Amino acid sequence: MPVIGGIPQGSVLDPLLFVIYINDLPEYMGDNVECDLFADDAKLSKHVRGTADAAGILQLGFNRLFDWTSNLAIIA
Repeated sequence: MPVIGGIPQGSVLDPLLFVIYINDLPEYMGDNVECDLFADDAKLSKHVRGTADAAGILQLGFNRLFDWTSNLAIIA
């Protein structure tokens, strides 16, 4: 899939622009799924206690991540 937005590569501002670009992700994910950011990585995690958690709460987190990326594509 072609990338229509994002951070330009090779400039001195790359790290700063990336942080600004991705900074709202933990807030968007809400309280059900942990979202940790470090450098250029994002990690989603959830303590899964059974299949209901895996199918419900964790999947909800993945769906919210997909929605967040879809919204960024519309803005960019």
